[in-house]
Amino acid sequence: MIKKGLLVILTLFPAGIISAQYFQQRIDYTIKVTLIDSLRELDADLSLVYHNNSPDSLTCIWFHLWPNGYKNDSTALARQFINQKNPVFLNIPEKDRGYITTLDFKVNHQPVNWSYHPDYIDICKLELHTPLLPGEKVVVTTPFKVKIPVVFSRLGHDGDAFYIQQWYPKPAVYDNRGWHTMPYLDQGEYYSEWGSFEVSITLPENYLVVATGVLQNDAEARNPTSSSALSSQQPQVIHNSTQNFPISSSQTKTLVYKQDSIHDFAWFADKRFLISQSSVTLPHSGRKVTTRAYRINRPENKLWNQAVQYVDSALYYYSLWNGDYPYDFCSAVEGVGSWEGMEYPMVTVIASVSNELELEDVIAHEVGHNWFYGILASNERVFPWMDEGINTFNELRYLNQRFGRTSPTGSEQYGLQRFPAFAGVSNLTNNDVFRLLYLLVARTNTDQPASLPAQEYTPANYNAIIYLKTAIAFNYLMNYLGPDLFDSCMQRYYNTWQFKHPYPEDLRKIFEETTGKDLSWFFDGLINSNQKLDYAATSIHPVKTENQLNLAEQSFGLTLKNKGGIAGPLSYSVLRNGEVQSTKWIDGFTGKKSFRIHCTDCDQVRIDAFKQMPELKRSNNTIRMKGIFKKMNPVKFRFLFGVEDEYKTEISYLPVAGWNNYDKWMPGLVIHNRALTDKNFEFSLMPLYSTGTGSISGSGIVDLKFFPHSAIFQGITLSASVSHFAYYRNKGNDLVKPYNLHYTAIPVSVQFRLKEGSALSPVKRQIVFRNISTMTDEWVFHSNGAAIENSYLNYQQAYFSLTQSRLFDPYSFNIALENGRHYSKAMAEIRYKISYHQPSKGVNFRLFAGAFIRNKEIVRNYKFRMSGWIGYQDYLFDNWFLGRTETKGVLSQQTELNEGGFKSFSYAGQSDQWLAALNLSFDLPWKLPIALFADAGIVPKEKTGTYEAETFYYDGGISLILIRNVLEVHIPLLRSNAIKEAQEINGMKFADQIRFVFSIRNFNIRNLKNSINPL
Repeated sequence: MIKKGLLVILTLFPAGIISAQYFQQRIDYTIKVTLIDSLRELDADLSLVYHNNSPDSLTCIWFHLWPNGYKNDSTALARQFINQKNPVFLNIPEKDRGYITTLDFKVNHQPVNWSYHPDYIDICKLELHTPLLPGEKVVVTTPFKVKIPVVFSRLGHDGDAFYIQQWYPKPAVYDNRGWHTMPYLDQGEYYSEWGSFEVSITLPENYLVVATGVLQNDAEARNPTSSSALSSQQPQVIHNSTQNFPISSSQTKTLVYKQDSIHDFAWFADKRFLISQSSVTLPHSGRKVTTRAYRINRPENKLWNQAVQYVDSALYYYSLWNGDYPYDFCSAVEGVGSWEGMEYPMVTVIASVSNELELEDVIAHEVGHNWFYGILASNERVFPWMDEGINTFNELRYLNQRFGRTSPTGSEQYGLQRFPAFAGVSNLTNNDVFRLLYLLVARTNTDQPASLPAQEYTPANYNAIIYLKTAIAFNYLMNYLGPDLFDSCMQRYYNTWQFKHPYPEDLRKIFEETTGKDLSWFFDGLINSNQKLDYAATSIHPVKTENQLNLAEQSFGLTLKNKGGIAGPLSYSVLRNGEVQSTKWIDGFTGKKSFRIHCTDCDQVRIDAFKQMPELKRSNNTIRMKGIFKKMNPVKFRFLFGVEDEYKTEISYLPVAGWNNYDKWMPGLVIHNRALTDKNFEFSLMPLYSTGTGSISGSGIVDLKFFPHSAIFQGITLSASVSHFAYYRNKGNDLVKPYNLHYTAIPVSVQFRLKEGSALSPVKRQIVFRNISTMTDEWVFHSNGAAIENSYLNYQQAYFSLTQSRLFDPYSFNIALENGRHYSKAMAEIRYKISYHQPSKGVNFRLFAGAFIRNKEIVRNYKFRMSGWIGYQDYLFDNWFLGRTETKGVLSQQTELNEGGFKSFSYAGQSDQWLAALNLSFDLPWKLPIALFADAGIVPKEKTGTYEAETFYYDGGISLILIRNVLEVHIPLLRSNAIKEAQEINGMKFADQIRFVFSIRNFNIRNLKNSINPL
């Protein structure tokens, strides 16, 4: 299955008492099902013969009842969507959910006790009257009805279009590792027993059906002869129908499908299908396979005009490389849904595609699953790479075969050609795109090994690792071994394990026996770990040789270094003027390796010149024969940012403009080296020209990132930044000349991102240590006059933060220590959201408490403030204020809702001892971005200014949340007497009390890049 991006083995016998001898059970199904389309229901009877081919006596049979996965918010399917922060399941009304019912299991026609699993309503266990001995069989029967959900995960309907997948009671697999029971999941597929199917489908007469198996109704199964699938003939139209759903016929028909040597059965019904038919001659046996494409007949649907040829082409090439397709028919059907494609034996459904190339790619991928899943039936839930990964490698090979290895099919398929040329994404090959998406997780060391069960992956890793990393890893293996030897391995694997249940060790054994090589670097390194492949060219020097016959030939001593954790084979090429002269593969090594190379008029050596290795970095792959900086890549300037050109030293630029009330308009540039994928060293400089002061303002930051393979730390970042802006402007008068005051802030920090127990954990923890150095211009009066002097201060911070970012009821916790020249204080903050049914809305709680440990400050005011900070109170210069020192007007109403977090501003409620506050925000349940707020807080009683302060404060009002935490407007309507008194003393009218949050700091290249989710 393609998507655009916990296995529960409930009854595993101890490994030591399981027979290691291979066996597989067999199930022969007979199903009679009626589609009641008006009710969105299936009414069915199941009869199956269960053959116990194991050496064990079975006392029970576990069954999957996967339609129950759609039943309520407590199923494993629902929880998976919630854990992935995907509200799609919750958005489905109860009436549109699905389930299976009217079950009445009998074994050999006798009622049996059966029960649901205590944790999963889509799994049940049948207790057998007597043990089922080795070599014996039983007949299991039951009626069942299925309420068909609205389609959003395989099984479902879209109006009168029905997608009947994972729909019948199915025995779990029992193999030499025990029972493999698993709940239905969207991310994570299946493991089913081999056998035969005879399925009778009754439905209104004007429905067209495509299904697994061979249709037995002669009148319905029109099968005209067509020429070779690889020819360019137009497909033959068999059926036609109107664009919209016709009224269902009052007459019914019964279609019978049969097929042996399969392990699943799916069918699709629609009254609007237009069917095209062709055939393909298989490359090894010469046998012909009939192919069909079922598309929804609507005038704008031109993507499917060549769909049947795509089926033909996929069948041909997959057969050529792996072994001939064994069945007589293969079909692709157009559907709807959140997936791109979903595979079943002999039939695949294709949904969300946007262009012809993508349709061909998805059809090839889903047809390819007939080999990987359909014929080589590995356990997809536990080892998804054996199906999705190897199949995606074949898909990649197919695209390279059809369009060429250097064709920009990756950009076309993913719609990247619409981006401007400077982004560097408009001409990517599929190999480029696959590696790019892998690097997005690999560069930050958040990638997971490819060998985990499906449900243990984050959605990003499930796509980037299971599909893409595995694909480029097998492509690497094929290029190292050579296509002929590689194909010999795959064909031996296919011939040995077709119609069986292979495990990873079975695949590995065949590859190592066939090649005669130790492939630990591949299976243990690339597949079973998240270690990285990264070789570097470190040095080169000319070597003089005696008796050299060819005077034009040169000899060099080359040293390469393995900087990664995998000693995989590598290729290196000798180049002249950018063209490859020769290429050689060598076995992998650890540490350094030096050897001699020979070339004629060459100027460079490059590792992996044809981009066949899944390396972490290619920027260290090239070394020149001559020059001072032999390893430095040429400098390349680019606009904005995009995909990294690893053979260049990239400097990106972007014209920008800023404004504040003192610098006024500030045109300038952002100059940086950031790209879509992280680098260990990143910088961003933003010099600006201040039209208000006639001087240079701006900011910059340098990051040094480490991503260690550590049990404690996920990542460590050293940062140093600087910001320099005007914060006050005096126009001058008869006594004082005009002057500007500036500040310079230099925070230096080290951030430790802690590793969580599971990649799926929504918890993120970090520890940060900061030193903030500030230099401010201050207007100082002396006996001999006034002058601008510099004030230097240093602050230290240490804080720990924990964020639980789950879909419902997220929370965060922060504790911080801050130290200045004459004070130290401690602070803690807790945020908690009680979500409504729609997780974007809820009741937001914030609790803050802070206390001074010491406070001897006389000049500066570091008091805790109930109203948070306005511009001039931001002594750390951490936040961006449009009018930092304004006390009147709109610009003075910008606020940072920290400390007490009150939305109603006043100078009341300040304390140099301690402060505690509770902030509540109630999102209104409608789509309007409006919330109600209420704040309450306490401070010790003390005299403040010209009025007697209270100890308890409160306010309330309305908030307009345009962009949460970025652009908000708060209108106080209710406030305590002390706040009201303080506002009156300061002459604040109602309009002056309105506060707004405008967090400009969230708009920068770092956050823009980090917000990109490509999968």
